[in-house]
Amino acid sequence: MLCFIATKRSLASLVLIFCFFINNNVHAKDGLENKNAFALEIGGSHLLYSFQYERMVWHKENKRLNLRMGLGYSFFGDNMFISKSPNISWSISPNLLLGKERNKVEFSLGYTIFNGFYKPQSASKYKIYPDHYFNGQIAYRYYFEKEKFYFKAGGVLLMRAFYFNTYKKHYPGGRAPDAFVPLLPFFTVGLAYCF
Repeated sequence: MLCFIATKRSLASLVLIFCFFINNNVHAKDGLENKNAFALEIGGSHLLYSFQYERMVWHKENKRLNLRMGLGYSFFGDNMFISKSPNISWSISPNLLLGKERNKVEFSLGYTIFNGFYKPQSASKYKIYPDHYFNGQIAYRYYFEKEKFYFKAGGVLLMRAFYFNTYKKHYPGGRAPDAFVPLLPFFTVGLAYCF
């Protein structure tokens, strides 16, 4: 129960930060119309798939700063690739785009919270344990039709932020299961609609 409350507070904090950046958006001066994007991402900071909303908050010449927030599904569970319960995850990450016209390179650093479902040896049911990771991403973007759509592909690195004490009290010697990896490289492929 305490884990669930902590996770809700974390989500609320991410939403407030996101709203702050949207409300303090620096308006474009060079005629850029599409400042928002909805994307479907496979892999990425959510590991399996996610739906992302992105907002441009600043730009100058060939540089753009965006803020992205995502809600997705991951495969973290009682072992790394098989989970018996839904694993919802959310993330927030600013990203910097560099490049001209249709070709751009994306650099991003962010934070992902996984709602991992694990079954401790001392419990009869699966429980929710929020799992916190920093995420970094480098990707290539190609824009179509006057930047109405873009395709992206690249690499992602997730690094564990910290352990919660809730993990340790359920495992002998405070050792978490093998699913708790400290560093995880992955890939990302996505398609987005810009407006």
